[in-house]
Amino acid sequence: MNKSPSMPLMTQATSNIRNLLKQARAKFQNDPEIGSQEADWILAHILNVRSGELFLYKNDLLNDSQMELYESYIEKRCAGIPLSRILGVQEFWGLEFEITPATLDP
Repeated sequence: MNKSPSMPLMTQATSNIRNLLKQARAKFQNDPEIGSQEADWILAHILNVRSGELFLYKNDLLNDSQMELYESYIEKRCAGIPLSRILGVQEFWGLEFEITPATLDP
């Protein structure tokens, strides 16, 4: 796992979606257990869009709360927390299920 110190991904002035994803993917590239597409899935979850739609918003900026949440989720994922635990959902056969601490998540 990537044990680098926690650093903000970007400043608010440069946090358009394209740049933010590029930097998060690079951070994940150092960890073979994390796919670079997970950066897309995390951001899509926060923005409540499909990951395939992110290109439509590539020049949009995140607000402060979205940026804080995104950075928090990226750091948790780099610390080895499973994506489903971070997002609180897991897809199975096209259906989305809520994940809680009491849920078994294979």
